[in-house]
Amino acid sequence: MTLKNMLIKSKDINQISYEVKWHDYLRKWKKEQDIKRDNSEFHASSLVDKNFCLVKAVLYEMVKITDEVFPPSTLARFITGVDIHQKHQKFYKDFDMAYYIEKQFYSNFLKMTATPDGIIKFMHNTVVVEIKSMDHFPFCKLKEPPLNAYWQALIYMYIVGIPQAIIVIENKNNQELKIFKINFDAEKALKLIKRRVAILKCLEKNMIPLSKRICKKINERKRCKFKDICFDKRKLREILRNNKNESTRN
Repeated sequence: MTLKNMLIKSKDINQISYEVKWHDYLRKWKKEQDIKRDNSEFHASSLVDKNFCLVKAVLYEMVKITDEVFPPSTLARFITGVDIHQKHQKFYKDFDMAYYIEKQFYSNFLKMTATPDGIIKFMHNTVVVEIKSMDHFPFCKLKEPPLNAYWQALIYMYIVGIPQAIIVIENKNNQELKIFKINFDAEKALKLIKRRVAILKCLEKNMIPLSKRICKKINERKRCKFKDICFDKRKLREILRNNKNESTRN
């Protein structure tokens, strides 16, 4: 929210002063997180979006957006999520359950990284851990793991070579937990593997598969980080030319 909008919305100078400093803190926090994380490689979590778009995934690799801007409300949710992750990860360490916490693995075949929230000892087994948080009402209705968490755990299991995982869901309102244990399913994992192989083929051929765009509705386009590129032929040609030159140098 801009200072002008805050002045319109609220005349309380204390509210305005606090929010300005809070938003500055959120942006500083995001920059620190970006420095800690290596975003130069394609990450396995990018394959699990229920609205997966091959064009978006290819453009992500070609353009390498590293300075994505998020509104303060989104950054605040990110911090809450990180705090919940770190709480569970400390529990694993303190109770001598942790083998690895957020260790980055790399698949040479798929040319991408995977960073499970943890790999721990649980019920006499070594398991991959995927941690998620959820608002109260969807949490209460939850009978099985959320699809995005399931798919993410699945591709992590494939890359690290561990056939079991637990998905930990925490209720943001009252900290109640739901734990789902899953086994590796090769047939379902193949769906994600095929997505990555399709991306790699496009990169190898230096092509953007525009016929595979999924944003048929205007409101879907508005949410895409590549909305200003995907329908601009001049920008697309420039990206392909730059990508070709980059490949030649390498």
